[in-house]
Amino acid sequence: MVTQDVGQLYLGMRGQGNGGSAQQYGAEPAQPSGPRHKQFRQFQQEQGSFLARAPRSTIRRGRHDDRQHHTCASNPAACGHSPGACASGLPWEPCAAAGTQPYIRYSLLEQQRRHMRKAKTQSGQDLGFGDTFGNQARLINQDGSFNVRRSRRRVTELFGYATLLRVSWSTFLLCVIALFLALNLVFGALYLACGPGALANSGPAPRVSLPMRAFFFSVHTLATIGYGNVVPVGEAANVLVTLESFIGLSAVSLVTGLLFSRFSRSQVRLRFSRVVVLRHSPSPGLLIRLTNLHRSELIHIEASALLTSFDPEREQVRRYVPLALERSRIEFLPLAWTILHPITPDSPFFEVTPERLKHLRGELILQVTGIDEASGQAIHARASYTADNLVWGATFQNIYVRDPATGLLDLDMERFDSVDMQPPPAELTPPLPDPAPGSRARVP
Repeated sequence: MVTQDVGQLYLGMRGQGNGGSAQQYGAEPAQPSGPRHKQFRQFQQEQGSFLARAPRSTIRRGRHDDRQHHTCASNPAACGHSPGACASGLPWEPCAAAGTQPYIRYSLLEQQRRHMRKAKTQSGQDLGFGDTFGNQARLINQDGSFNVRRSRRRVTELFGYATLLRVSWSTFLLCVIALFLALNLVFGALYLACGPGALANSGPAPRVSLPMRAFFFSVHTLATIGYGNVVPVGEAANVLVTLESFIGLSAVSLVTGLLFSRFSRSQVRLRFSRVVVLRHSPSPGLLIRLTNLHRSELIHIEASALLTSFDPEREQVRRYVPLALERSRIEFLPLAWTILHPITPDSPFFEVTPERLKHLRGELILQVTGIDEASGQAIHARASYTADNLVWGATFQNIYVRDPATGLLDLDMERFDSVDMQPPPAELTPPLPDPAPGSRARVP
């Protein structure tokens, strides 16, 4: 940093003032004054000190600047540092009489502030992966799930409340049945461990074996059925009946609560197009199509897109660039929504080639949020696309078909991912023929 140009450094002389009397009597050196120094002190208090001391031999010398010459509150002529007074013409040359010491202060405060604002913006665009996924193929799978696997998790986390809400209905029912059978098997084995006389018959002789009788008695107790043909005998058997009754009531309450939560939870059935198309005409743009497959309507839908890729200079550092959308919010989603990112000179897709995007391992991440009109709950959905999912020079096919009898619009979902290829940009507008020699060109 000390080898930067004078225009990028703030050169201040922090010395003894008039003949070195300030440091001689133990007083603090006088602080600089003026609007420029107030701005520097305010920035220094906000962001910390940016002082760096360096020998004169490492400083790249430049021309003398009167505005950055002398920063002490004493008279500049007292120590010989008035403009033109120094033999070398350098503002940082210390005066032997004054005994001042050169300090380098980072001057261009606006550049520092812009740099910090840029750093904050980049950190705010980070999805939370940082540089950890430097060697991964993609951050998010195409179905919206994160490309992360958590190992060495506890059993309570694998079958926790959030997990049982996210799994499918078939998996949830299998978990409930497995829990029911496991509890009855455990308590049936405990009844058998109490001895053959722990369970007595109050009716006719049983036609099942003792293990099956213990299992069915556990089922009757857990479900609070109580037919009365088998009764517990002894202190140990009755203690087990008390414990199983409490666990059975708790299990029924837990399953009931999970069922209610699953029924009342908004189901997200947003379908994203399997491909992303980059069209040439009528204006260059990147298109992604989505629609709602659920019966419940969605309102206040918002979308945001982000392109993450690797820095070409530092291969293991990811960059996160937000994509500007032509329309990032709609109020209703009764049909399909084609999200458009205009490809302008400020777009990261401007003049990019498929090979370049594959080399940078670019990944397009789309996040969609909305509100379920029926339940009033917020819904979230996301999708991810890599360079292999991009179709260059194409546009989506029309999926709207109007019924002539009723006048209603139908969505042809079979053509939801279908595209029509476009000619190259050079063939979109054929060149005008050259005028004949001696003729006057006509402007159409």
